[in-house]
Amino acid sequence: MSKATLSGWLKEYPLKERTTKQRTAQANAAKSVRETRQRSFSYYPLNQLRDSAEMSNQQKGKIAESAVLLRLAILGYGVYGSSFDGDRYDWLVDVAGRIVRVQVRWAYQGRHGSPVVSIRRHIGNSRKNGRRRYDANDFDIIVGYDYDHDVCYVFSKEQCAGLGCTVSAIPSSVENWGVLRAVGVTGFEPATSATPLPRPKPD
Repeated sequence: MSKATLSGWLKEYPLKERTTKQRTAQANAAKSVRETRQRSFSYYPLNQLRDSAEMSNQQKGKIAESAVLLRLAILGYGVYGSSFDGDRYDWLVDVAGRIVRVQVRWAYQGRHGSPVVSIRRHIGNSRKNGRRRYDANDFDIIVGYDYDHDVCYVFSKEQCAGLGCTVSAIPSSVENWGVLRAVGVTGFEPATSATPLPRPKPD
């Protein structure tokens, strides 16, 4: 039976004034909650909880990894991490029986205003040892976490091939978790040789 039919039948039996006021108050309260929640999203982004400038690199890394883990859990994937810091991947993701190696980085503002993600890693245990580009076998996808906007930029290693030190965020990379279904390996084995990602050819 439709709501319109019921309304017609009950028209001669209006609600008591007290009941009407209660229902109006409940509706107004629900509206207020929705509006407050919307304002909290609009005016209280994560960077107002804490400025990223106050964070150490280690803290940024943990926050970025946690942000990626949250998304993977919401998407329903099985996720496994290493017990040790310094491994070349941050998460192993079970995608329909295939293992996808995920490297997580902190996205930062590039010179041209677009967020960029570093595709270099530290060599050894000390920053003094310098950095070098990731090897082709280090990861299957790399994710840059933009803390200021709470957004992840997702790239496959093929998209990083031919680039220099960074990969720039593009609209299609925003929360592009479909990349997970397009890549994967049947079994994870540590790389036995250092095969650099191909560098761009000179013009």
